[in-house]
Amino acid sequence: MTQQLLGSAEKLHTVVHDFVGWETYTEKEGYLIEATASFDEVNPADYDALIIPGGRAPEHIRLNEYVPGIVGHFFEANKPIAAICHAAQILTTVKEHLHGRELTAYIACKPEVEAAGSIYIEESLYTKWQFGIWSCLA
Repeated sequence: MTQQLLGSAEKLHTVVHDFVGWETYTEKEGYLIEATASFDEVNPADYDALIIPGGRAPEHIRLNEYVPGIVGHFFEANKPIAAICHAAQILTTVKEHLHGRELTAYIACKPEVEAAGSIYIEESLYTKWQFGIWSCLA
């Protein structure tokens, strides 16, 4: 499935998370959404902002060789970035832009956020406009 996700511009596979019990969740197939471009076709200069959703996709998306260049462009051009939940995993592909920034994320991402030089904020509804980043966990 990872290869399909990383190499196909035909369909985006979504997943529905459902929490069961205390901290256990199940993953169920969600919707298939038509994609209009693959990462190698994206010109980040054509976009005004970057919104990175959370969930489990970031752990796979960050493996794409084009993702750091896309994300890095938004930092370098000082364009807004919104990072939600697990999206911090994608931001860690451009560690050179994260040093000293305050970020929140799903708690399992805390070690990666701190290893990238960011300050992990333990607030579930934390949002902050800071040097071009909105970081939130809801």
